[in-house]
Amino acid sequence: MNYEEQVKRLDEILKALSDNNTPLSDAIALFEEGKKICEQIESTLSDVENKINVLTKQGIKPLDE
Repeated sequence: MNYEEQVKRLDEILKALSDNNTPLSDAIALFEEGKKICEQIESTLSDVENKINVLTKQGIKPLDE
């Protein structure tokens, strides 16, 4: 699952958890899935940040500068 798919799935999970009709066992499973996805997203964003730092140290500047 790529970053965009992870964000979309996390949004779906949040909507399901906000629904008062979601059974507790399903809510727990969704929470666990959401936690894993959050960890994956954090890792992805950290990798991107590291790549940007490497590029800027090499003299390549972001487009908005």
